Order: sequence, then structure tokens, then C-alpha cells
Amino acid sequence: MLFEWDEAENQANIQQHGVDFRPQSNPGETGHLPQEGKKMKDEYDFSNAEQGKFYIPAEDIQVPIYLDQENTANPSLKHQPPC
Repeated sequence: MLFEWDEAENQANIQQHGVDFRPQSNPGETGHLPQEGKKMKDEYDFSNAEQGKFYIPAEDIQVPIYLDQENTANPSLKHQPPC
């Protein structure tokens, strides 16, 4: 896929959003990082926070395992019971 670079559009994006989409090998080498100049507050108020709202017990997490062609051809690797 080819893209046509538009430096004027990039400069407008930097001004509006603080993000530079110029190709670069080292993030930050242009000095334009997302939210540049914004710093964390010294203190945050979590008094109205809901504890555990996004918690998922480890036993409920199902992580898929993908085998490459070489391993799927080996019948000894298929259908092994969990440890």
C-alpha cells in the first residue's frame, strides 16, 4: 500500500493533536510526542472509583494457542489434556 506524504497536513496534525506521523526510526526524535507538554497531576481523586470493575479472575481467562503447520501435523501434540 502506498501513501502520499503531505507535510502541510502533518504540520496541521501536530498543531491540533500534538502527534507527528512523519516516518521515524526512533519515537520522539522529532520532539513531537502525543500529549507533549502535558504532565501528570501530583494527586488524583479516586474516592468515587469502583474497585475491581474490570477484574477478571485468572481461571476465567481463555487464551487461544495457535500452532504452526509443523506442529499441527504431529498427532502427539493434538488433544493433550491440560496439566
